[in-house]
Amino acid sequence: MIEFHELALVELRQAQAWYRGKSQGVAERFFRQTRRAVERLLIDPASQPVIGRGCHYLRISRFPFVLIYRVRSHDDVFVIAVAHTSRRRGYWRSRK
Repeated sequence: MIEFHELALVELRQAQAWYRGKSQGVAERFFRQTRRAVERLLIDPASQPVIGRGCHYLRISRFPFVLIYRVRSHDDVFVIAVAHTSRRRGYWRSRK
């Protein structure tokens, strides 16, 4: 199971809207790559790099975003942030 922090969902929707404003095709590619990243998390969430405080990250392929998440158990993942790789480093650290 994957659960998203409410602010992570906001970040995801904002990114999708931004890409939709640029091009519907790019927005669809962003959606597909994000879905693939989420599917990879379900397979082996603990295999991704650790960035501290029990958090892992997974890049969204071909886009400047990462999923920041905690592994609750082998099949339970909590996505804390959908973070742009060049903006506001570590802003998500206070999220629970």
